[in-house]
Amino acid sequence: MASLINENTPPPGRPDTKTIERMMALGKCKDSGGDLAKHLQAMKEYPYVHAMHMHTPFLWIRNLSWENAVALLKAVVRLEEAKISQGGGSVSAIIGVYKVLEEWDPVQAMEAAAWVVKKSRNPWAPFGWRKTRALFEKVLKTSSNNEEAWQQLKEAMACENERQVLAAQKRQSEDEEAAKRRTMLDEIARRLHEERLTVQHARSEARKKLVQELEKVSLLQRLEHIAWDDTRPLSFYPDEFAQGTLQEIMNLDPHTRERLFIKLRELRSGPWRRFLIQLQKQQWEPSGNP
Repeated sequence: MASLINENTPPPGRPDTKTIERMMALGKCKDSGGDLAKHLQAMKEYPYVHAMHMHTPFLWIRNLSWENAVALLKAVVRLEEAKISQGGGSVSAIIGVYKVLEEWDPVQAMEAAAWVVKKSRNPWAPFGWRKTRALFEKVLKTSSNNEEAWQQLKEAMACENERQVLAAQKRQSEDEEAAKRRTMLDEIARRLHEERLTVQHARSEARKKLVQELEKVSLLQRLEHIAWDDTRPLSFYPDEFAQGTLQEIMNLDPHTRERLFIKLRELRSGPWRRFLIQLQKQQWEPSGNP
């Protein structure tokens, strides 16, 4: 049998001649009948077909005729569909073989691509991109020849690329806007935090000053202040302020005693509650005498 392959300068990575001829025979056989099954069964003995994937060197295909190169592409499709070759999906050998054909003659490659789309269930085949295959499937419905298909596919891909560029620009703009917004919100949060710290510090200093002033006055004046201060709870005042004898309490005017009693009665724990209990043990009634 005469060799179908140019043996003068075999490119690197090319399988042996017998493997190539077997693959071309597989690619040229009809879809129906027993020959396809026999060829597929025979290919299981060849290690090369098991190891093929997208990055396998396929430039040696350029040493074949176009007809034989297309037959080899069909063989690769059939081997993948029969799950004899290991590569599939986005790393399918179909993608690598078709790329060589497309670079060789993109117009004629349209016919081969149409056959692949019809026979292969791999959504990445033969172009390597699911989107390109989807665009090509639409082109097949409107084009009448290979040249028209190639031009329509180029136009569709250009439109898709432009759409993707615009989408990327929009995302970038949105990302930049989001980054600016985050910076703005971070700065607002920082200022508000500093404001809260300033207010807390001011309140702390104001309380400290008030406590210092109350420490200087008599117990009677201190209890009067606490009884009539409706702006702060008893817990605002130091624990040591919760003290006094029954006699000292009775020195308060009746209204002040009543207000103090109501405030003390509202608490259920703490030093001010203990202060009330201590007074009640001495038979204290806010409006009466001990």
